[in-house]
Amino acid sequence: MARSVAISIMAVEVLSLIAVAWVVNTKVLFPRKGPHTSWPEPFGFSQSFGVDENSTTTTIFYGYYDTRSFPGGEGVAAYICPVFVASESDDLLYRYLANLVVDGNTVDAFDSAGTLLITINLHDLDGETRNKIVKSSAAHGIKLKVTKNIFAGKNANTCASFIRILAVQ
Repeated sequence: MARSVAISIMAVEVLSLIAVAWVVNTKVLFPRKGPHTSWPEPFGFSQSFGVDENSTTTTIFYGYYDTRSFPGGEGVAAYICPVFVASESDDLLYRYLANLVVDGNTVDAFDSAGTLLITINLHDLDGETRNKIVKSSAAHGIKLKVTKNIFAGKNANTCASFIRILAVQ
């Protein structure tokens, strides 16, 4: 009996040490970087700021064009996706997309500076609109009028995008 009590106490102590180590690691040594640093914890898909999987919303993002590389792996070829480097925003769609990344979705991402990289689809655009986007840069940003795509399910295709570009301003 004394042995089982001692084991139980030791298990509680180990769990307490693990919890303290986790708090120090995630809150002190390696806090979140980027625009989501003001968010204490990931919101999860249940809190969607009025934007969710089935909603459509239209907004304007300011930023510029870039690409995001994905290394190949066993049986998978490397690929490059077009992205829009979006300035931080309080916009609901921006917060929704940033939250998806925080929750582990890999369609979009944060760069090393914590800026949201939104994967975009250039294939459905006319040549003039596509050229305006591709010619943009950090020094010469553009405004994209976008709407949210409605997706069902998981396992998005390579370079899938959660947004549809309506216009370049």
